[in-house]
Amino acid sequence: MLEKMNPRERLMVLGLAGLLGLVALLFLAMKIQEQRESIRDSVNQAAADVQRIKRLRDDIIAMPSSAPLPDENEFLTKTQALLDRLKFTPQNIRSHKDNPSRDQEQIVVELTFAGVALKDAIAFLHAVEFGREVPARIGNFEFRKPLPNREIYDMRIQLVITRQKVAR
Repeated sequence: MLEKMNPRERLMVLGLAGLLGLVALLFLAMKIQEQRESIRDSVNQAAADVQRIKRLRDDIIAMPSSAPLPDENEFLTKTQALLDRLKFTPQNIRSHKDNPSRDQEQIVVELTFAGVALKDAIAFLHAVEFGREVPARIGNFEFRKPLPNREIYDMRIQLVITRQKVAR
């Protein structure tokens, strides 16, 4: 068919075919770019959603329960059982109830240790904070190294349970 056309018509047909091919390639490139941007946006959104879910999970875990405080003796028994299991003997244990605000109440257990290895203290802290073996969180943790040549420490750890007061 192109052989029957004169050179000017042949050039126009080839130019028009080239132009249509270029437009098709340009359209295809634009569609690919749109898809890439869409995928990039969805990946960024998914990453942001994961971060938001992690924050919400941490907030939910940190929320105080609406249940009343457990019995102080029950809490001390669980704490003592954990200490016995870890063979981690405190020098002194004191507990008291506290009201930090009008709508909250808490039990505070203060444990004092003398001459303990750091690995034992870390095992206890891990069992409380991450293992949730005691229904409390670490409120305060102080330690000092009394002897510079030995790897033993004196520590004071506060375990705290905070709950919303039950409306009566």
